[in-house]
Amino acid sequence: MTGSKRQIVIDAVNHKETAIIPYELSLTRAAAGRLKKEFKARHQPFKVDHFIVSTGDGHDVDLKDSRRQDHFGVIWRMDKKGDIGVVDNCLIKAPDLDAYRFPVPDKARIELGCKWLTRWQTRNLFRVFSIGFSLFERAWTLRGGIQNFLADMVRYPAFCHALLDKICEYNMGVLDIALKHARKLDAVYFGDDWGMQRGTIMGPRHWRTFIKPRLARMYKRVKDAGLFVMQHSCGDINELFPDLIEIGLDIYNTFQPEAYNLEAVKAQYGDKLTFYGGISTQTLLPFGTPDEVRAVVKRTMQVMGKGGGYIVAPTHAITEDIPTVNILAFLDVIQNQRT
Repeated sequence: MTGSKRQIVIDAVNHKETAIIPYELSLTRAAAGRLKKEFKARHQPFKVDHFIVSTGDGHDVDLKDSRRQDHFGVIWRMDKKGDIGVVDNCLIKAPDLDAYRFPVPDKARIELGCKWLTRWQTRNLFRVFSIGFSLFERAWTLRGGIQNFLADMVRYPAFCHALLDKICEYNMGVLDIALKHARKLDAVYFGDDWGMQRGTIMGPRHWRTFIKPRLARMYKRVKDAGLFVMQHSCGDINELFPDLIEIGLDIYNTFQPEAYNLEAVKAQYGDKLTFYGGISTQTLLPFGTPDEVRAVVKRTMQVMGKGGGYIVAPTHAITEDIPTVNILAFLDVIQNQRT
């Protein structure tokens, strides 16, 4: 491998074809615990040769009865199926902000995270600062459910604008702290799910009304600091790509093959966006055979890696239902690329 892993990612994002396609694999807590036990029984460590390292502003506190509370005060039940839990409270019960006090960005935690990115173990990796639940998701979690905030968009648009402005202001405060350490960072990642299996949850008109203006403000702050912008959204957001490119998006995650035609998207946007993901955690990894996993990963890398602009990764953090043999098959391909 020539060049640092950090430089390989930067070259790929700048649409240069690299000898090694950069890659990443993350694990949910449940999957990490299972693999740790399995490999401990084999007297082997479980290691992934990462290209990307990240820190963020969020933090959770464990509560009783399989619940956790995030830094906005949202309580998540963790005893249901899924990896992030289910919202178990409603902090803004009516379309009125007076009863809720927004948190203040945790300066010490953010600065410690940025400093952590430059420790010797990670100094040659692509360094990302992450803001999860960055707009829409944070709004609906505060309103106690996605259906409540979707209804608000129609019934109480002024309230939606006010709530999203407050969330955006919080994020800008986080960025003000993190970007003072911009020399330690390469990109800022915003998490916010907008897609369904087909099309967007709220429709492009409402997305452009409520989400795009705040997103553009946050993207500009990152771009002005000389960093790349990364955006996560599950599902099909193909109709939003022109808008996202217009406001400065560089890297799109999670790029689900069930939602996109890989060849078509690469042909249309491959010189404008870097796609991060592409290996299905919905169908391939949980249900395929190891040989099928190897074949699909190789083909996806051939299609998406042409001319750079690709980071190969599962479309979601590895969940507990994905067989170990398929995880190892994925790693076998990505970690043994021919130079």
